Amino acid sequence: MTIRKSTLVLVAVILAIATFACTACALADDYEYNCVIVDFIDAANIRDTANKNKVLGSIPAGTPIYVVEPGTFFSKVEYEGCIVLVFTEYIQEIEPGTVFHKPKKAPEKLYTLEGTTPYRVKLNMGTWINVRRSKSLDAGSSGQLYRGDFVYVRKITSDGWATIIYNNRARYIESKWLELVTDEMEVLETPVGSYKLVNPRNDGTHTVYLRKEASVYADIRTKVTFGTVVEVLEDYGAWALVNIPSIEKQGYMMTFYMEPYEGEEITANN
Repeated sequence: MTIRKSTLVLVAVILAIATFACTACALADDYEYNCVIVDFIDAANIRDTANKNKVLGSIPAGTPIYVVEPGTFFSKVEYEGCIVLVFTEYIQEIEPGTVFHKPKKAPEKLYTLEGTTPYRVKLNMGTWINVRRSKSLDAGSSGQLYRGDFVYVRKITSDGWATIIYNNRARYIESKWLELVTDEMEVLETPVGSYKLVNPRNDGTHTVYLRKEASVYADIRTKVTFGTVVEVLEDYGAWALVNIPSIEKQGYMMTFYMEPYEGEEITANN
């Protein structure tokens, strides 16, 4: 049987393409990035560029990403071949050209609220507790809980830790900061009145977000500087509906950043 030269050339080309594809697959786990998702959260939501209220999924903490267009509130990010929006506060810059190797680990088990008991976080204003990834104060933090937050507890053990469901994952907090939810429990209130915005963390930040709804995922109306006086109109436990006379805006803010203010009344004309 005679094999034409053109056929041999075609086979050689196909083999070359296949070899290149295999090599590309082998190297596909290594990329160049300019940022990474911060590790103090479990994951950052990714949103549609055409509608930032539409959540498309999430990027796990520690995942390297490429920021295409930085923004004040949201940044455009290239992730798995798509351009999406991510909260800028969840992004940390890294040295340009840093090469990451994608870690290979088993996915975490996800939980429902079945079999859990509701508890409330009992803290003073201006304090918070970290949600830990294991039973240790030195363990990594998955987020924070604030005064009046409700959590769902799977179990409390004699070592002083409670296993809670946090973002559908098993996480841990010290049980001494919890109280069982009952019909007779005292209502934690932030009385209507004037409050001054403070930064209990002392982490160098100078502003706090005023949001359209009582949620960290709600749209941001504006940033408000610490030291500003706000008026609490309605209390929602960890959140309050506030009016800010100095900038003539209303919205929702975490009571964590408020302390009672007894100074001169602040108006929009002051």
